[in-house]
Amino acid sequence: MGLWTIGGTYSYDDQIVNRVNLSRISNPDLKWETTTQYNVGLDARFLNGKLGFTFDYYLKDTEDLILPVVIPKSTGFDSSIQNLGELRNTGLEFGIDAALASTEDFSWNINANVSHIESKATNVGEGTNIDPNTQEPYIEVAKWNRRGGPRLYEGQPAGQIYGYVIEGVFRDQSQADNWPVDMDPQRNLHQEGFYIYKDINGDGIITDADQESLGTGQPDYIFGLTNRFKYKAFDLSLFLQGTTGSDIVMFYSGDADKAINSDFWTPDNRDALVAVNSSSNNSRKGLTFDNRQIQDGSYLRLKNIRLGYTFPDDIGLLGGLNIYLNASNLLTLTTYDGYNPDVNSGGGEAFSEGFDAGVYPLSRTYTLGLNFNF
Repeated sequence: MGLWTIGGTYSYDDQIVNRVNLSRISNPDLKWETTTQYNVGLDARFLNGKLGFTFDYYLKDTEDLILPVVIPKSTGFDSSIQNLGELRNTGLEFGIDAALASTEDFSWNINANVSHIESKATNVGEGTNIDPNTQEPYIEVAKWNRRGGPRLYEGQPAGQIYGYVIEGVFRDQSQADNWPVDMDPQRNLHQEGFYIYKDINGDGIITDADQESLGTGQPDYIFGLTNRFKYKAFDLSLFLQGTTGSDIVMFYSGDADKAINSDFWTPDNRDALVAVNSSSNNSRKGLTFDNRQIQDGSYLRLKNIRLGYTFPDDIGLLGGLNIYLNASNLLTLTTYDGYNPDVNSGGGEAFSEGFDAGVYPLSRTYTLGLNFNF
């Protein structure tokens, strides 16, 4: 069925009334996805339980993917929810926990885990589009009202973000007039201070065929490490987490101190990294992705640190009382310019990892607490 929304007003019979409109085309053939999954795991402990290992591998095949796919605008809509394509997810997770030290006054325990997940399209059928360079069919998932991503190609990592590659900025009008590649059919974008795009397929003109894979939002590895220390009445725990290998599409300007975000072209700054700050400087901006928007989303975060003290049992009412100070999101090490590298602006939508539309940053919190034992 279609999705009706209420929003806006219009004039009817000399009165202002609310408007109801169909915001999504109906699909009476839509059905549930079909998933088959296999798991194998191993748990083992050694040294009288002081050392433990866990291993888990899974394979999940999904048919009739439910996706918001791009459809011709002649329908009156940008996308339609359809059953299209098949996907295979494979995952490997390894964990270890160990008591590294254990004496009457001091103990040290660790728990570490790392996982690797791969997601590939195994069947895209006729797809929704044909790649103009390879003639391969692919599924274009509707996302952010932009063309160029993410895409599903058969046998390739799912959710690839496609876009243009910016090679530089036209330094002056002479360079723009004599540039051998047409930035657009009418060469309207051949102006000083405008972006120079890479001719991927070498045909001498920039078209949709000059988009290439810029990465995916899916990380290569996800890891976590917990350390717990205890010395006499004091206890300390630290939890670190992070990812490597993910790419993020950043929809807003990052750190203004970096030249890539602030070095705009002007007549007095012709060797700039960024095109002239004008709404007319790029007819593709806002409609497509490009490599300037893509950043490495790898990070290491001190997610939580807790320091506590437990009063001895033999001091009356305070006996056994634990007082602690807890800090969350204290430190994040990353090269990403945005608010949070662990971002997913698309919520639960398919292949929405790695899109940052300016979500609210994580709060750094401090907590002072007491634990009583009765």
